[in-house]
Amino acid sequence: TRPLGDKLDEAQKATWNFLYQMFEIKFLLDPTSIGVTEDEANACGTSDSGTNFHCYGDGSSTIVDNAWKTFLVNNRGSLEGVGVAPGVIDEAANCEVEYKEGSNVFVDTIPSVFSPKSTVLSYKDYVQSIQMPETAAFPGLGIDSPPPAYAALNYQNANILIPKKWILDNILTAAQLVAPSPTAYRAFGGKTASAVSDQMNSLSDAHREAGYMSPAPFVVAYNDVFFSTLMPQMFDMGDKSNFPAFLGANHAGLYTRGPLKSDWTKACPLEWSQEERDEKCISLQECIWGTKLLKRLEEIKEAIDPDYMFDCTGCVGNNRVKSVPSVYNCKAKNPCDPLLTTGKFHYPHVNEKKFVQCSEYGDCFVRK
Repeated sequence: TRPLGDKLDEAQKATWNFLYQMFEIKFLLDPTSIGVTEDEANACGTSDSGTNFHCYGDGSSTIVDNAWKTFLVNNRGSLEGVGVAPGVIDEAANCEVEYKEGSNVFVDTIPSVFSPKSTVLSYKDYVQSIQMPETAAFPGLGIDSPPPAYAALNYQNANILIPKKWILDNILTAAQLVAPSPTAYRAFGGKTASAVSDQMNSLSDAHREAGYMSPAPFVVAYNDVFFSTLMPQMFDMGDKSNFPAFLGANHAGLYTRGPLKSDWTKACPLEWSQEERDEKCISLQECIWGTKLLKRLEEIKEAIDPDYMFDCTGCVGNNRVKSVPSVYNCKAKNPCDPLLTTGKFHYPHVNEKKFVQCSEYGDCFVRK
């Protein structure tokens, strides 16, 4: 339907887009409401942000195409109500489908953007869809997608897990404020939550119960309004001893923090230093796992890996005090010994008394 864009004004495009967002929510999260089975819906989704839809199995793409056209016809009244010509709706509802054997999705999809037809590209497996062409230095090998970059691609966003129940209970709001297409990560629910898992993993309830994951740009969408308005609607904020998990683990950005520890309705200011944000804001780990689950995971981590041989950024325990700071203020009375005996500082997995000494200038240094 993309070539129809020149036949619609801005208000009509917005209504058409809203209708499609409604369709995608229903297809993925409530398929039986539009005549699609759970298994048919679970065969489709997309882990990458974009307008393409990925389906697995013979005929799976045709199910999506037919379901959309049926949904379009059944809801044509909302389009005609804003002045969309009936002929334009009929043209989209009867759009021809073109089936092609694909070779590389990055190249194959370019012509389809301008095609008056729906395009279905077929690949024998995922790797074929992203493999390097024969003319490349390493033909046939898969391309990183997204490709490597100098900076993390998610450094300006918070990856919020939008609960399936909230989406379906507030579908009109969801289709407007946290629409699934084209930016949401639509690979949640159905078999993705349990098909290859015995549930004995660290996934939070927020992850298991998500409809999709939506990137919220800092300041623009990840702000006081989100924490004071949408967050309490989506998650249980009533237990002040247990901040709820609401971020996805795999795509969490290094700059992401939760709200202020002192006020869960206020976003953590970006202009603060990292030290101040870490001190006064809910940690990234707590946002991913929630207070109570994180505590359990930290205890497990200490029991099985006390020396942190595996220590990844953003992972459980990674935000601990990792070593003795290199310099202390030694100008107090008995400057160094009190630091060791009062428990003022935390020294994990080291013998403190062998590590701190004072210089002749009144500074405490770590003795390596």
